[in-house]
Amino acid sequence: MAKRKRYISADEEDRITRKIFEVTLRKSPEDEIPTLTTNEIFLEKTASKLVSENKSLNLCEDLMETVLIDRCFSGEFNDAEPAFTYLIGCYRRAFEQEKQINILMNKDLEHDMTSIVKREKSLAVSYCLMIYLVNSIRFPVNKVSSFNESPLVRLLFAKVSPRKNAGHSLDCPPGFFTDILEKMDISTLNLVLRSLYEDLSRLVLKESLLSDLFLQPLAALTYLIESPQGAKALVNHPMWLPKGANGLEIEKTSILGPFFHVSLISDDLSATNRSYANCLHDGLEKVLLLLLENADTRESVLQFIAELILKNSSMANIHVDKTCASLGMFVNLGAVMLRLFKNFFDTDTRSKDEIDVRYVIYGTRLNLSKSTSLHSSLDEVVAWIIRNNADAVKLISGRTSSLKTEHTFFCEWYFMTARVLHLGLIKSLSELELEYQEMEEIDPYSLKEMVGAASFPQRNLDAEQDLDEEFQFCWRKYCSYIYQVLLDKPLLQQALSFYQLMLTWLVDHVGGFRMPLPLTCPIEFACVPEHFVEDAIGLLIAVFKYSKLIGGEILPKMDEYMNFMMFMANPKYIRNSYIREQMVELLSLFVVRNPWA
Repeated sequence: MAKRKRYISADEEDRITRKIFEVTLRKSPEDEIPTLTTNEIFLEKTASKLVSENKSLNLCEDLMETVLIDRCFSGEFNDAEPAFTYLIGCYRRAFEQEKQINILMNKDLEHDMTSIVKREKSLAVSYCLMIYLVNSIRFPVNKVSSFNESPLVRLLFAKVSPRKNAGHSLDCPPGFFTDILEKMDISTLNLVLRSLYEDLSRLVLKESLLSDLFLQPLAALTYLIESPQGAKALVNHPMWLPKGANGLEIEKTSILGPFFHVSLISDDLSATNRSYANCLHDGLEKVLLLLLENADTRESVLQFIAELILKNSSMANIHVDKTCASLGMFVNLGAVMLRLFKNFFDTDTRSKDEIDVRYVIYGTRLNLSKSTSLHSSLDEVVAWIIRNNADAVKLISGRTSSLKTEHTFFCEWYFMTARVLHLGLIKSLSELELEYQEMEEIDPYSLKEMVGAASFPQRNLDAEQDLDEEFQFCWRKYCSYIYQVLLDKPLLQQALSFYQLMLTWLVDHVGGFRMPLPLTCPIEFACVPEHFVEDAIGLLIAVFKYSKLIGGEILPKMDEYMNFMMFMANPKYIRNSYIREQMVELLSLFVVRNPWA
């Protein structure tokens, strides 16, 4: 194929390139070609080499790699603009030049000039990424100032939050990150994204909900995974789910873990009424939704959550293993999963009938069969499986080795959400009560005074010199649970709605609300983990107890909860007497102390 004719002269190409890169190979005035650039740097070393080889001093495509290495890495221009900032400026000038080209009347000349400018934009991007990757290896973000040593992160923040970077010396030129995500070769892009994700994760790890400093890293993460390649790079990152990590290590060292770590729980709360919980949950909801909607990344999200549940199962115990993640992380994860559950359930194609109770016995990701059930024994479950599953395999030593049953995504999300709420939200309510009891033992008079104060729970303990330090510590923890959980009305509303659905789903397994109950408890009801019911009742009891603090109308319709009371006096359906006592307490609160009645 014949080579296309060039319509741009060598001198014109040199003029454009000099204007964009602000360098020249000509030193003496008589050698100069007129240019609009006033900040050009003379590249003497490169010019001398070209002269010795009797070559042209015009800047052109073949010379640009040599020119940029000379300008950025030779060490001869230490007083000039730093290399990364310089290259961003080059990209910006190329962008401006590209806009001017579009008004040319000569289409052939416009084509040549556009090709040159696009090539030079690509060069600027490539060298920016090279500098970033080199600095990421030399200066890990967790060891030095991230903003000084990670200019690409700072540039990304300028892209996603331009107002916060107003007046900053390093603003993001239009199209820069689009070129990275859409035009870079896959191997380079994956290296850059891997390093960026690590930087963002480390940056957010030290933040709490007392400030909004986590918002830029979260917005940056969201922006990157909006690109299909960015989403794939995230779930393929070695630290997406670190191999062999315990629960705490997943929280601290995985890419997503630190974003869920941002919390008020265990913070040193003295006097504050600021919290950015909704902003955090909004952002994390968008992150997970983007990954779940992508067929290439959905499975990785489910694996991540399942592993978190598995490695942190002891959080449900009175004495929590030190290798478990923080309670704040699970409260956040539960809040986001509830939002997504509502999102999925509100579609016309979803119903509670899609929630398959058999998942309890042989779920593909969660092992709920070891959980204490409402009433069934292992033998009863085994008989039921064999009776209702033609493809059931031989049961060995009282355990199912495998059962080929497919469960929908919605079904899995339901059971995962229930489990995460048990380890997070419900556990936090238990901790809230324990802190109250501990303060009551230390100083019941001060506790009564402070809980009754109009400013509760915003009272400044630093000014309370007469209070015991242990009491102050407990009070701050108590307030952190108040802020993180009980004052988060959207979280409580969504949790109540979730458990309302759960109780309705359970009642359906006995044929709906009708008395008397069948003489034999259906295995579909009996095999459900008893903490499902305990959690549902416990949450509503807490809402009633703290009704004055919570305020407002957050309760769902109570019909489903009250219908469930038909099991209250029937040990054939709910074996655990403590749960039945909880149901009595709830009924009493509803009748006697219902503030919404």
